[in-house]
Amino acid sequence: MALLTTDYYMYDRAVLGLQLSSFWASFRTASTGHTIERLKLMLSSYFSTRSEAPLLSFEDLQPCLAFSNLRVMDINVGWNVDLTDSDLLTLASAWPCLESLSINMDWGWNTAAGIMPNGLLRLLESCRSLKRAALVIDPRGYTESLQSEESIGLTPRRPFDISVLDSIIEAESVPAMATFFANISPRTDFCLDARITGPNQEVYRTRWWDASVNYKLAVQHCRDLDSAPQLGPPSHSSIAKDRGDVTQHFLY
Repeated sequence: MALLTTDYYMYDRAVLGLQLSSFWASFRTASTGHTIERLKLMLSSYFSTRSEAPLLSFEDLQPCLAFSNLRVMDINVGWNVDLTDSDLLTLASAWPCLESLSINMDWGWNTAAGIMPNGLLRLLESCRSLKRAALVIDPRGYTESLQSEESIGLTPRRPFDISVLDSIIEAESVPAMATFFANISPRTDFCLDARITGPNQEVYRTRWWDASVNYKLAVQHCRDLDSAPQLGPPSHSSIAKDRGDVTQHFLY
């Protein structure tokens, strides 16, 4: 059976007369979940303040687990988002063909939820075709970069873009995040876009920018190592050590 390529949109008028649960039920009744490749949910906010908005939780998205051939998931609703590592990984495990995952690019999440670096690594391992993501990353307390063989060169043959939404990052986590991105994407184009709102937004934007810039410095260092004459091929551990050393050197 050919897969549907039509986008599914949920606009304001539809939501006024149709609850989210009923929206999902219509797919279950039609037994069309496995035919959906792209799903886009769009809803403007009717709430004067973010504190009044409802929470978008795993229970709201659980019916999407049936969309086994999903390639694009774009949610942009005027709700706050409460999704944890476990929630996002459960969803991703059901979408092995996923290429783009965007959750509330415009509205933001406005909660303490988000995916931690180790969770992001596991998400990339589950969705090997993922090229673009818009999520909240929670690097609080993350000060040691991943340098395992599993994390090195995870996305070597494709560009990877990530929009970091409402993500608080402390100064001590910047070097580790730069090395983290260099580990998972050492041989390809990588773009990081920080979309931060709320208190101290300029501080956090600057720190994510620093992580992005120093990722590029670390990758360039690795390329220089590759082009330099050597007696034998470098080991994963030596690449990780050199990458970590150069990242630490250029940061704080």
